[in-house]
Amino acid sequence: MRLHFKTLLAAIFLSGNLVCNFIYAQSEMTLAAFDNLYQSSYLNPAFTSDHKVSLGLPGISSIYFGVGNSGFSFNELTLGAGSNQIKLNALAGIAGKNNLLYQKLGVDIFHLRYKKGNAYLSFHIIHKQQFYWSYPADFLDFASGNFFNPDYSGKTFDLSNLKASFFHYNEYAFAYNKPATWQDKSFIYGFRFKFLQGLSNMLLSPADMKIQTGKSGEAITSNQDFVVHTSGIFSENELNKFGIQGNYFTNFKNPGLAFDAGIAVPLNKKLTVAAGLTNIGFIYWTNNTRDLNMPLKEIFNGVNASNLLLTRDFNTISLSDTIKQQFLPFISSRGSYVAWLIPGLNLNVKYSLGKKWNFQLTGFFEKYKVVRSSIALTGQLKLNRVLSLAGSASFTFNQFNTGLGLVLKPGPFQFYLLCDNLFTTYYTDPEGKIPVPLPLDSRNINIRTGINIVWGAQRNQQRLSGRRNYD
Repeated sequence: MRLHFKTLLAAIFLSGNLVCNFIYAQSEMTLAAFDNLYQSSYLNPAFTSDHKVSLGLPGISSIYFGVGNSGFSFNELTLGAGSNQIKLNALAGIAGKNNLLYQKLGVDIFHLRYKKGNAYLSFHIIHKQQFYWSYPADFLDFASGNFFNPDYSGKTFDLSNLKASFFHYNEYAFAYNKPATWQDKSFIYGFRFKFLQGLSNMLLSPADMKIQTGKSGEAITSNQDFVVHTSGIFSENELNKFGIQGNYFTNFKNPGLAFDAGIAVPLNKKLTVAAGLTNIGFIYWTNNTRDLNMPLKEIFNGVNASNLLLTRDFNTISLSDTIKQQFLPFISSRGSYVAWLIPGLNLNVKYSLGKKWNFQLTGFFEKYKVVRSSIALTGQLKLNRVLSLAGSASFTFNQFNTGLGLVLKPGPFQFYLLCDNLFTTYYTDPEGKIPVPLPLDSRNINIRTGINIVWGAQRNQQRLSGRRNYD
Protein backbone atom coordinates (compact mmCIF):
# COMPACT_ATOMS: atom_id res chain seq x y z
CA MET A 1 0.00 0.00 0.00
CA ARG A 2 1.53 3.33 -1.08
CA LEU A 3 0.80 6.72 0.41
CA HIS A 4 2.31 10.05 -0.59
CA PHE A 5 5.39 10.69 1.52
CA LYS A 6 4.43 14.29 2.28
CA THR A 7 0.86 13.46 3.26
CA LEU A 8 1.86 10.63 5.59
CA LEU A 9 4.46 12.70 7.41
CA ALA A 10 2.02 15.50 8.04
CA ALA A 11 -0.76 13.16 9.19
CA ILE A 12 1.23 11.02 11.61
CA PHE A 13 3.93 13.23 13.04
CA LEU A 14 3.05 16.87 12.51
CA SER A 15 -0.68 16.65 13.29
CA GLY A 16 -1.22 13.75 15.65
CA ASN A 17 -4.71 15.01 16.43
CA LEU A 18 -5.83 14.30 12.86
CA VAL A 19 -5.00 10.61 12.98
CA CYS A 20 -8.21 8.25 12.80
CA ASN A 21 -1.82 7.81 21.94
CA PHE A 22 2.06 9.02 24.80
CA ILE A 23 2.37 11.32 26.90
CA TYR A 24 2.05 14.85 28.36
CA ALA A 25 3.25 12.11 28.34
CA GLN A 26 6.20 11.58 28.37
CA SER A 27 7.25 14.52 30.36
CA GLU A 28 9.98 16.98 29.38
CA MET A 29 12.94 15.18 30.88
CA THR A 30 15.56 17.89 30.25
CA LEU A 31 13.43 20.62 31.85
CA ALA A 32 13.88 19.13 35.31
CA ALA A 33 17.61 19.96 35.22
CA PHE A 34 16.87 23.71 35.20
CA ASP A 35 14.90 24.00 38.42
CA ASN A 36 15.55 27.78 38.50
CA LEU A 37 13.42 28.31 35.37
CA TYR A 38 9.85 29.32 36.11
CA GLN A 39 8.65 26.73 33.58
CA SER A 40 10.20 23.89 35.63
CA SER A 41 7.54 24.54 38.27
CA TYR A 42 5.07 22.96 35.81
CA LEU A 43 6.68 19.65 36.82
CA ASN A 44 6.76 20.44 40.55
CA PRO A 45 5.38 23.63 42.18
CA ALA A 46 7.99 23.24 44.94
CA PHE A 47 10.75 24.15 42.45
CA THR A 48 12.03 27.65 43.23
CA SER A 49 14.27 30.24 41.62
CA ASP A 50 17.52 32.09 42.21
CA HIS A 51 15.77 35.41 41.43
CA LYS A 52 13.17 37.30 43.38
CA VAL A 53 11.08 38.13 40.33
CA SER A 54 10.33 36.28 37.07
CA LEU A 55 8.13 37.86 34.40
CA GLY A 56 6.79 36.26 31.22
CA LEU A 57 5.27 38.30 28.41
CA PRO A 58 2.84 37.06 25.70
CA GLY A 59 4.33 35.13 22.82
CA ILE A 60 7.94 35.06 24.05
CA SER A 61 7.93 33.58 27.55
CA SER A 62 7.45 29.94 26.56
CA ILE A 63 6.46 27.93 23.50
CA TYR A 64 6.24 24.16 23.88
CA PHE A 65 5.61 21.43 21.32
CA GLY A 66 5.63 17.69 21.89
CA VAL A 67 4.70 14.68 19.76
CA GLY A 68 5.20 10.98 20.28
CA ASN A 69 4.02 7.46 19.58
CA SER A 70 4.87 4.57 21.84
CA GLY A 71 3.79 1.99 19.25
CA PHE A 72 6.28 2.70 16.46
CA SER A 73 8.38 5.36 14.77
CA PHE A 74 7.73 6.44 11.21
CA ASN A 75 10.57 4.33 9.80
CA GLU A 76 9.26 1.30 11.70
CA LEU A 77 5.99 1.91 9.90
CA THR A 78 7.60 1.78 6.45
CA LEU A 79 9.50 -0.92 4.57
CA GLY A 80 12.80 0.88 5.09
CA ALA A 81 14.49 4.15 5.99
CA GLY A 82 13.22 6.92 3.75
CA SER A 83 10.68 4.59 2.09
CA ASN A 84 7.13 5.74 1.42
CA GLN A 85 5.69 2.22 1.31
CA ILE A 86 3.69 1.32 4.39
CA LYS A 87 3.57 -2.13 5.96
CA LEU A 88 0.16 -1.89 7.62
CA ASN A 89 -0.17 -5.63 8.20
CA ALA A 90 2.96 -5.69 10.38
CA LEU A 91 1.98 -2.85 12.74
CA ALA A 92 0.34 -5.05 15.36
CA GLY A 93 3.55 -7.06 15.66
CA ILE A 94 5.67 -3.91 16.12
CA ALA A 95 3.47 -2.14 18.66
CA GLY A 96 2.90 -3.23 22.22
CA LYS A 97 -0.31 -4.53 23.74
CA ASN A 98 -1.40 -1.02 24.76
CA ASN A 99 0.04 2.02 22.99
CA LEU A 100 -0.17 5.80 23.21
CA LEU A 101 0.09 8.56 20.65
CA TYR A 102 0.16 12.18 21.77
CA GLN A 103 0.53 15.69 20.43
CA LYS A 104 0.75 18.77 22.66
CA LEU A 105 1.13 22.49 22.26
CA GLY A 106 1.52 25.09 25.01
CA VAL A 107 2.02 28.85 24.73
CA ASP A 108 2.53 30.96 27.85
CA ILE A 109 0.42 34.11 27.70
CA PHE A 110 1.73 35.62 30.93
CA HIS A 111 3.42 34.75 34.19
CA LEU A 112 4.63 36.62 37.26
CA ARG A 113 6.49 35.07 40.17
CA TYR A 114 7.45 37.23 43.14
CA LYS A 115 9.27 36.46 46.36
CA LYS A 116 7.74 37.91 49.51
CA GLY A 117 9.66 37.09 52.64
CA ASN A 118 10.78 33.48 52.23
CA ALA A 119 7.74 32.47 50.15
CA TYR A 120 7.10 32.63 46.41
CA LEU A 121 3.77 33.74 44.95
CA SER A 122 3.00 33.30 41.26
CA PHE A 123 0.27 33.65 38.66
CA HIS A 124 0.23 32.44 35.05
CA ILE A 125 -1.98 32.06 32.00
CA ILE A 126 -1.19 29.27 29.52
CA HIS A 127 -2.94 28.43 26.26
CA LYS A 128 -2.95 24.63 25.87
CA GLN A 129 -3.92 22.07 23.25
CA GLN A 130 -3.48 18.35 23.85
CA PHE A 131 -4.39 15.18 21.98
CA TYR A 132 -4.03 11.69 23.45
CA TRP A 133 -4.91 8.45 21.76
CA SER A 134 -4.58 5.10 23.52
CA TYR A 135 -4.87 2.18 21.13
CA PRO A 136 -4.41 -1.58 21.62
CA ALA A 137 -2.60 -3.85 19.18
CA ASP A 138 -5.96 -5.35 18.25
CA PHE A 139 -7.01 -1.99 16.84
CA LEU A 140 -4.03 -2.00 14.46
CA ASP A 141 -4.84 -5.55 13.51
CA PHE A 142 -8.44 -4.62 12.76
CA ALA A 143 -7.65 -1.31 11.02
CA SER A 144 -5.09 -2.92 8.72
CA GLY A 145 -7.85 -5.01 7.15
CA ASN A 146 -6.82 -8.35 8.62
CA PHE A 147 -10.49 -9.10 9.28
CA PHE A 148 -10.68 -10.05 5.58
CA ASN A 149 -7.95 -12.64 6.11
CA PRO A 150 -9.41 -16.20 6.28
CA ASP A 151 -7.11 -16.88 9.22
CA TYR A 152 -9.03 -14.25 11.16
CA SER A 153 -12.43 -15.89 10.72
CA GLY A 154 -14.34 -15.84 13.98
CA LYS A 155 -11.68 -13.68 15.68
CA THR A 156 -12.64 -11.19 18.40
CA PHE A 157 -10.78 -7.85 18.39
CA ASP A 158 -10.68 -6.40 21.92
CA LEU A 159 -10.81 -2.58 21.69
CA SER A 160 -11.57 -1.97 25.38
CA ASN A 161 -8.37 0.07 25.84
CA LEU A 162 -9.21 2.32 22.91
CA LYS A 163 -9.52 5.91 24.12
CA ALA A 164 -9.03 9.34 22.56
CA SER A 165 -9.09 12.82 24.11
CA PHE A 166 -8.71 16.25 22.55
CA PHE A 167 -8.45 19.25 24.90
CA HIS A 168 -8.24 22.91 23.94
CA TYR A 169 -8.33 25.28 26.91
CA ASN A 170 -6.78 28.18 28.79
CA GLU A 171 -5.24 27.69 32.23
CA TYR A 172 -5.32 30.44 34.89
CA ALA A 173 -3.23 29.43 37.90
CA PHE A 174 -2.13 30.77 41.29
CA ALA A 175 0.80 29.08 43.05
CA TYR A 176 2.53 29.32 46.40
CA ASN A 177 5.65 27.67 47.78
CA LYS A 178 7.61 28.13 50.97
CA PRO A 179 10.35 26.46 53.03
CA ALA A 180 9.25 24.84 56.29
CA THR A 181 10.49 22.54 59.03
CA TRP A 182 8.99 19.48 60.67
CA GLN A 183 10.71 17.71 63.54
CA ASP A 184 13.89 19.66 62.76
CA LYS A 185 13.80 18.55 59.12
CA SER A 186 13.70 21.28 56.48
CA PHE A 187 11.75 21.00 53.23
CA ILE A 188 9.96 23.11 50.63
CA TYR A 189 6.30 22.59 49.83
CA GLY A 190 4.32 24.08 46.98
CA PHE A 191 0.88 23.95 45.45
CA ARG A 192 -0.93 25.46 42.48
CA PHE A 193 -4.66 26.00 42.00
CA LYS A 194 -5.96 26.26 38.44
CA PHE A 195 -9.11 27.60 36.88
CA LEU A 196 -9.62 26.13 33.41
CA GLN A 197 -11.48 27.78 30.54
CA GLY A 198 -12.56 24.99 28.22
CA LEU A 199 -12.70 25.91 24.54
CA SER A 200 -13.31 22.63 22.72
CA ASN A 201 -13.15 18.93 23.44
CA MET A 202 -13.56 15.50 21.87
CA LEU A 203 -13.74 12.39 24.04
CA LEU A 204 -13.94 8.72 23.06
CA SER A 205 -13.86 6.16 25.85
CA PRO A 206 -15.73 2.89 25.21
CA ALA A 207 -16.16 0.86 28.37
CA ASP A 208 -15.88 -2.63 26.89
CA MET A 209 -15.77 -2.70 23.11
CA LYS A 210 -15.24 -5.89 21.15
CA ILE A 211 -15.59 -6.48 17.39
CA GLN A 212 -15.98 -9.96 15.96
CA THR A 213 -15.67 -11.30 12.44
CA GLY A 214 -17.98 -13.95 11.08
CA LYS A 215 -16.94 -17.52 10.50
CA SER A 216 -16.49 -16.86 6.81
CA GLY A 217 -14.37 -13.80 7.56
CA GLU A 218 -16.50 -11.13 5.93
CA ALA A 219 -19.16 -10.17 8.50
CA ILE A 220 -18.37 -7.72 11.29
CA THR A 221 -20.38 -7.28 14.50
CA SER A 222 -19.81 -5.21 17.65
CA ASN A 223 -21.14 -5.36 21.20
CA GLN A 224 -21.65 -1.56 21.36
CA ASP A 225 -21.86 1.56 19.25
CA PHE A 226 -19.02 3.99 18.68
CA VAL A 227 -19.80 7.33 20.43
CA VAL A 228 -17.61 10.45 20.56
CA HIS A 229 -18.61 13.26 22.94
CA THR A 230 -17.81 16.75 21.65
CA SER A 231 -18.05 20.35 22.82
CA GLY A 232 -17.32 23.49 20.82
CA ILE A 233 -16.66 21.49 17.64
CA PHE A 234 -19.95 21.78 15.79
CA SER A 235 -21.95 24.84 14.86
CA GLU A 236 -24.45 26.01 17.48
CA ASN A 237 -27.09 26.67 14.82
CA GLU A 238 -26.64 23.67 12.52
CA LEU A 239 -26.48 20.22 14.08
CA ASN A 240 -24.29 18.51 11.47
CA LYS A 241 -21.99 21.38 10.54
CA PHE A 242 -18.48 21.87 11.89
CA GLY A 243 -17.78 25.42 12.93
CA ILE A 244 -16.03 27.67 15.47
CA GLN A 245 -18.17 30.42 16.94
CA GLY A 246 -17.16 34.07 17.06
CA ASN A 247 -16.95 33.99 20.87
CA TYR A 248 -14.78 30.86 20.87
CA PHE A 249 -11.85 32.39 22.80
CA THR A 250 -14.01 34.45 25.18
CA ASN A 251 -16.42 31.66 26.10
CA PHE A 252 -16.37 30.73 29.80
CA LYS A 253 -19.26 28.25 29.68
CA ASN A 254 -16.97 25.21 30.09
CA PRO A 255 -15.39 25.70 33.53
CA GLY A 256 -12.80 23.42 35.08
CA LEU A 257 -10.70 23.10 38.21
CA ALA A 258 -7.34 21.44 38.83
CA PHE A 259 -4.37 21.53 41.18
CA ASP A 260 -0.69 20.62 41.41
CA ALA A 261 1.23 19.82 44.59
CA GLY A 262 4.90 19.22 45.30
CA ILE A 263 7.56 18.80 47.95
CA ALA A 264 11.37 18.84 48.04
CA VAL A 265 13.33 17.38 50.98
CA PRO A 266 17.12 17.68 51.48
CA LEU A 267 18.64 14.51 52.93
CA ASN A 268 22.02 16.17 53.44
CA LYS A 269 24.11 19.01 51.98
CA LYS A 270 24.34 17.36 48.56
CA LEU A 271 21.37 15.03 48.14
CA THR A 272 17.73 16.07 47.70
CA VAL A 273 14.58 14.16 46.83
CA ALA A 274 11.46 15.77 45.35
CA ALA A 275 8.02 14.74 44.16
CA GLY A 276 5.43 16.65 42.14
CA LEU A 277 1.83 15.66 41.39
CA THR A 278 0.28 17.53 38.45
CA ASN A 279 -2.98 17.95 36.51
CA ILE A 280 -5.40 16.61 39.10
CA GLY A 281 -8.67 18.01 37.83
CA PHE A 282 -11.41 18.15 35.22
CA ILE A 283 -13.36 20.35 32.81
CA TYR A 284 -17.17 20.44 32.87
CA TRP A 285 -18.30 20.73 29.26
CA THR A 286 -21.70 22.38 28.82
CA ASN A 287 -21.49 24.57 25.71
CA ASN A 288 -22.61 23.30 22.30
CA THR A 289 -22.27 19.62 23.23
CA ARG A 290 -22.86 16.95 20.59
CA ASP A 291 -22.42 13.22 20.21
CA LEU A 292 -20.90 11.73 17.06
CA ASN A 293 -22.50 8.29 16.79
CA MET A 294 -21.43 5.35 14.64
CA PRO A 295 -23.86 2.40 14.88
CA LEU A 296 -21.37 -0.48 15.07
CA LYS A 297 -23.97 -2.78 16.54
CA GLU A 298 -25.34 -3.04 13.02
CA ILE A 299 -24.16 -6.17 11.25
CA PHE A 300 -21.82 -5.55 8.34
CA ASN A 301 -22.17 -8.50 5.98
CA GLY A 302 -19.14 -7.54 3.93
CA VAL A 303 -18.85 -6.60 0.26
CA ASN A 304 -18.90 -8.70 -2.87
CA ALA A 305 -15.20 -8.69 -3.62
CA SER A 306 -15.61 -10.34 -7.00
CA ASN A 307 -17.96 -7.61 -8.23
CA LEU A 308 -15.64 -4.90 -6.96
CA LEU A 309 -12.59 -6.42 -8.57
CA LEU A 310 -14.39 -6.71 -11.90
CA THR A 311 -15.08 -2.98 -11.82
CA ARG A 312 -12.43 -1.23 -13.89
CA ASP A 313 -12.26 1.84 -11.67
CA PHE A 314 -12.10 -0.09 -8.38
CA ASN A 315 -10.04 1.68 -5.72
CA THR A 316 -9.91 2.10 -1.96
CA ILE A 317 -12.38 5.00 -2.18
CA SER A 318 -15.12 2.79 -3.63
CA LEU A 319 -14.55 0.25 -0.86
CA SER A 320 -14.61 3.03 1.74
CA ASP A 321 -17.90 4.35 0.34
CA THR A 322 -19.40 0.86 0.57
CA ILE A 323 -18.48 0.60 4.27
CA LYS A 324 -19.71 4.16 4.96
CA GLN A 325 -23.16 3.24 3.68
CA GLN A 326 -23.32 0.55 6.34
CA PHE A 327 -21.75 2.51 9.21
CA LEU A 328 -23.09 6.00 8.41
CA PRO A 329 -22.34 8.24 11.43
CA PHE A 330 -24.88 10.74 12.69
CA ILE A 331 -24.81 13.72 15.06
CA SER A 332 -27.11 14.11 18.05
CA SER A 333 -27.47 16.70 20.80
CA ARG A 334 -26.41 15.70 24.30
CA GLY A 335 -26.25 17.14 27.80
CA SER A 336 -23.20 18.26 29.74
CA TYR A 337 -20.36 15.88 30.57
CA VAL A 338 -17.08 15.80 32.54
CA ALA A 339 -13.65 15.14 31.01
CA TRP A 340 -10.77 14.50 33.42
CA LEU A 341 -7.26 15.75 32.76
CA ILE A 342 -4.36 13.31 32.49
CA PRO A 343 -2.58 13.21 35.88
CA GLY A 344 1.19 12.96 36.20
CA LEU A 345 3.75 12.20 38.90
CA ASN A 346 7.31 13.54 38.69
CA LEU A 347 10.00 12.11 41.02
CA ASN A 348 13.51 13.59 41.32
CA VAL A 349 16.73 12.69 43.10
CA LYS A 350 19.27 15.51 42.87
CA TYR A 351 22.96 15.36 43.72
CA SER A 352 25.03 18.56 43.87
CA LEU A 353 28.72 18.20 43.11
CA GLY A 354 30.36 21.46 44.13
CA LYS A 355 28.87 24.78 43.05
CA LYS A 356 28.84 24.13 39.30
CA TRP A 357 27.62 20.57 38.76
CA ASN A 358 24.20 19.07 39.48
CA PHE A 359 23.00 15.59 38.55
CA GLN A 360 19.39 14.37 38.63
CA LEU A 361 17.65 11.06 38.30
CA THR A 362 14.09 11.72 37.17
CA GLY A 363 11.13 9.41 36.84
CA PHE A 364 7.83 10.44 35.29
CA PHE A 365 4.58 8.49 35.55
CA GLU A 366 1.32 9.24 33.78
CA LYS A 367 -2.01 7.44 33.68
CA TYR A 368 -4.03 7.35 30.49
CA LYS A 369 -5.95 4.07 30.41
CA VAL A 370 -2.79 2.44 31.76
CA VAL A 371 0.18 3.84 33.69
CA ARG A 372 3.20 4.74 31.54
CA SER A 373 6.62 5.86 32.70
CA SER A 374 9.86 7.47 31.60
CA ILE A 375 13.23 7.67 33.33
CA ALA A 376 16.11 10.08 32.72
CA LEU A 377 19.55 10.98 34.00
CA THR A 378 20.44 14.66 33.57
CA GLY A 379 23.55 16.67 34.28
CA GLN A 380 23.77 20.44 34.57
CA LEU A 381 26.89 22.62 34.39
CA LYS A 382 26.73 26.23 35.55
CA LEU A 383 29.67 27.79 33.75
CA ASN A 384 29.01 31.22 35.23
CA ARG A 385 26.13 33.57 36.02
CA VAL A 386 25.39 33.97 32.32
CA LEU A 387 25.52 30.45 30.87
CA SER A 388 24.23 27.06 32.02
CA LEU A 389 24.22 23.83 30.01
CA ALA A 390 22.51 20.49 30.55
CA GLY A 391 22.41 17.09 28.91
CA SER A 392 19.96 14.23 29.41
CA ALA A 393 19.79 10.53 28.64
CA SER A 394 16.29 9.10 28.92
CA PHE A 395 14.38 5.91 28.24
CA THR A 396 10.91 6.56 26.83
CA PHE A 397 8.62 4.35 24.74
CA ASN A 398 11.19 1.54 24.81
CA GLN A 399 13.72 3.85 23.16
CA PHE A 400 16.86 5.57 24.44
CA ASN A 401 16.91 9.32 23.85
CA THR A 402 19.38 12.14 24.42
CA GLY A 403 18.59 15.79 24.96
CA LEU A 404 20.29 19.14 25.46
CA GLY A 405 19.39 22.30 27.33
CA LEU A 406 20.77 25.83 27.30
CA VAL A 407 20.05 28.82 29.53
CA LEU A 408 21.66 32.12 28.57
CA LYS A 409 21.17 35.18 30.81
CA PRO A 410 22.63 38.43 29.56
CA GLY A 411 21.34 41.04 32.00
CA PRO A 412 17.67 40.55 32.98
CA PHE A 413 16.82 38.37 29.97
CA GLN A 414 16.78 34.62 30.59
CA PHE A 415 16.80 32.86 27.21
CA TYR A 416 16.41 29.09 27.20
CA LEU A 417 16.17 26.28 24.66
CA LEU A 418 15.42 22.70 25.71
CA CYS A 419 15.02 19.61 23.54
CA ASP A 420 14.53 15.93 24.30
CA ASN A 421 15.71 13.35 21.77
CA LEU A 422 17.96 15.71 19.84
CA PHE A 423 20.55 13.25 18.54
CA THR A 424 18.73 11.02 16.09
CA THR A 425 18.79 10.40 12.36
CA TYR A 426 17.10 13.07 10.27
CA TYR A 427 15.63 12.39 6.83
CA THR A 428 14.66 14.73 4.03
CA ASP A 429 11.76 14.35 1.62
CA PRO A 430 13.19 12.79 -1.58
CA GLU A 431 10.71 14.86 -3.58
CA GLY A 432 11.89 18.06 -1.93
CA LYS A 433 8.38 19.15 -0.95
CA ILE A 434 9.20 19.22 2.78
CA PRO A 435 12.31 21.41 3.19
CA VAL A 436 12.87 20.59 6.88
CA PRO A 437 14.66 17.33 7.82
CA LEU A 438 12.50 15.17 10.08
CA PRO A 439 13.51 12.69 12.85
CA LEU A 440 11.77 9.65 11.43
CA ASP A 441 13.54 7.14 13.69
CA SER A 442 12.32 8.84 16.85
CA ARG A 443 9.23 7.84 18.81
CA ASN A 444 8.92 11.13 20.69
CA ILE A 445 10.24 14.70 20.69
CA ASN A 446 9.72 17.57 23.14
CA ILE A 447 10.91 21.14 22.47
CA ARG A 448 10.51 24.21 24.69
CA THR A 449 11.98 27.66 24.16
CA GLY A 450 11.36 31.19 25.39
CA ILE A 451 12.63 34.29 27.18
CA ASN A 452 11.86 35.20 30.79
CA ILE A 453 12.65 38.55 32.38
CA VAL A 454 14.24 38.05 35.81
CA TRP A 455 15.83 40.29 38.41
CA GLY A 456 16.78 40.32 42.08
CA ALA A 457 19.53 37.66 42.05
CA GLN A 458 19.97 35.84 45.37
CA ARG A 459 23.21 34.22 46.38
CA ASN A 460 22.21 32.66 49.69
CA GLN A 461 18.67 31.48 49.15
CA GLN A 462 16.93 28.20 49.54
CA ARG A 463 16.63 26.42 46.22
CA LEU A 464 14.75 23.34 45.09
CA SER A 465 16.84 21.26 47.46
CA GLY A 466 15.23 23.06 50.37
CA ARG A 467 18.60 23.30 52.06
CA ARG A 468 19.92 26.37 53.75
CA ASN A 469 23.25 27.89 52.78
CA TYR A 470 25.40 25.05 54.02
CA ASP A 471 28.54 26.08 52.12
